[in-house]
Amino acid sequence: MKPLLFSLMMLAGLTASNPSLADGLSLREVMQQLGQDLQQLQAALVDLDFPAVAAAATTIADHPTPSMRERGRVISTLGSDMGHFKAADGRVHDDAVALAAAATAGDAARSRELHRDLVAGCMACHAEFRDRLKAAAETTPKPVVTP
Repeated sequence: MKPLLFSLMMLAGLTASNPSLADGLSLREVMQQLGQDLQQLQAALVDLDFPAVAAAATTIADHPTPSMRERGRVISTLGSDMGHFKAADGRVHDDAVALAAAATAGDAARSRELHRDLVAGCMACHAEFRDRLKAAAETTPKPVVTP
């Protein structure tokens, strides 16, 4: 299957399964919120506040999805690398889900280990995709909003 067709099929599947698509968020806004959520998670982990760790990890795992327009821009920018991007997002999601479970169980050692994996996943994704996506966002004309 051609990569663009596969990406569009993935996009259609996301649309059907995620009610947050109409929120109009940019990828940058989603990432900024994830950064804030990660800071909350880290502060809770330092305090061994396991309910707060679990809540923050769940928020990260269930983060909002960028708008349809924004996802189209991401697919266009990444092209055949879109599968790698989705896989990286999937790894971070899975680490966040596992971290929430470890925190719920009160397992400090496993929570720290999964936190490390979560951060490593974020950093690996940033290293691979951030510059390209940021450059594309800066050169993409903003839509005109009429009252």
